[in-house]
Amino acid sequence: MIAAGSASASVINCSDLDGNLGDKVTPNQGCQVLEPLDGNVNTSLTVVNNAEFFGYSDWLFDGKYEDTNGNLINDPDDPATIVSFNGDAQSGTWELVVLDFWSNFENLMFAFKDGADTNIVAYDMLNGALSGAYATPLTDPPFDLSGAGEDRDISH
Repeated sequence: MIAAGSASASVINCSDLDGNLGDKVTPNQGCQVLEPLDGNVNTSLTVVNNAEFFGYSDWLFDGKYEDTNGNLINDPDDPATIVSFNGDAQSGTWELVVLDFWSNFENLMFAFKDGADTNIVAYDMLNGALSGAYATPLTDPPFDLSGAGEDRDISH
């Protein structure tokens, strides 16, 4: 999860891709994917800011959740403090735990990643939203995944 400041990467709007990525996380006001879609771009805050997701280059990192045995668990080595997730590596719900967040920031971005053959799929969350739902955006299409019709688990 990244809040809103080397590698050469760009973004593409989810609406320009095959599949229905735009509705995988709700409520959102935009969805973008880091290009190229082959999963070979190393992901980091620097890459996210250089790619200017949603037109911003000043995103800040809050922390992350990781897939642990099929569940999204708040990483104790890198804990997220703004949002709580309740669900597994395929789907669930999210809730804002810092209720005055929107008075301090204009944007909140959720960024999802798996591994090979995928790349960051990011959502600019609807300003003022306090809760919502998520489902894995790591789908075929737009990604060319092995295993027909299988969606990838969110790794982080």
